[in-house]
Amino acid sequence: MRCGLRERAKLVLMHQSPPPSILSCLREKIGVGVFVLALLAPPLALAESSAPARLADKSLLLDVTTSGTSLITVGERGHVLRSVDNGASWQQVITPTRALLTAVTFTDTQHGWAVGQNATILATTDGGSTWTQQFESSQLPEDDTAADSPLLNISCSSTTSCAATGAYGLFLRTTDGGTTWERLYVKESDSNFYAVKMLDDQRIIIAGESGALLESTTGGADWVSLMTPYDGSFFGLLSLPDGSWLLFGLRGNILRSADQGANWQKIETGVDSGLMGGQVLADGRVAIVGASGVVLLSSDNGQSFTLQRQTTRTALASIIATPNGSLLLFGEKGVQPIEAPNAR
Repeated sequence: MRCGLRERAKLVLMHQSPPPSILSCLREKIGVGVFVLALLAPPLALAESSAPARLADKSLLLDVTTSGTSLITVGERGHVLRSVDNGASWQQVITPTRALLTAVTFTDTQHGWAVGQNATILATTDGGSTWTQQFESSQLPEDDTAADSPLLNISCSSTTSCAATGAYGLFLRTTDGGTTWERLYVKESDSNFYAVKMLDDQRIIIAGESGALLESTTGGADWVSLMTPYDGSFFGLLSLPDGSWLLFGLRGNILRSADQGANWQKIETGVDSGLMGGQVLADGRVAIVGASGVVLLSSDNGQSFTLQRQTTRTALASIIATPNGSLLLFGEKGVQPIEAPNAR
């Protein structure tokens, strides 16, 4: 079966339960699951710097975070955008890559990282005003099966300790702020790992395709599989303020654990669209977004969710609360304000 852009786009935008032929096809091409939406864009020369784009805030944006009172979002063609006015306007920051950027995180107001295609890792030490490249695929071993794979997520426990995960079992770790990145191997090395969470410098949780959920208490040197009642792909993992965990992914599935992954409860969502990204908002609410304009909000630490489907029905990848309390959505059509900002 051919796995062209049309088939991949349909999988994300409709996010029905994909047949085995589609899943196999995705694994062959890159297997980036939720981020397959990014494959709508043709590949560009990764050695070039990003180019100024007048409509960058309307282009594909896959993740967002805060840096002090600023908002930072990343997406296609190496785009990094910064807002200092609660998302009313966005300024593009030129980066040293045109790789699609899939995730971004900050540990304080100054130190941040972004990851993306071709194992790209960018870093900033000035709050996102400038970015340097710390890593890319040519630094992986020549025989590495994940050599051309994208990084899909990154998490840091401090300004020196970070972990990044990607397709085909790609897992990178730094303990010196990114001066060096070490390639470590997870026992399910051919799986695509879409989510990573560092709970501290040694304890790391990763989640991915086929129900994969693994924990390391040795900084990524050794891994133990955690059992869940769902064998479909997980695209996100949240650690909530009350200590509970949320896993979310294909077909509207959300699982909640109140005991650090020992037991899981399925949370009803009322949707069967793929859930692509989530955040714990500044006011303590939990927000999860996905395909077909799905926005799920929880005011009880993920025990129940209210659906606020957006009328645009565009694929959404991330959500954030601005310092003034409004909510912004990020995804297929760039930045857009939420249409109904309050949970019940």
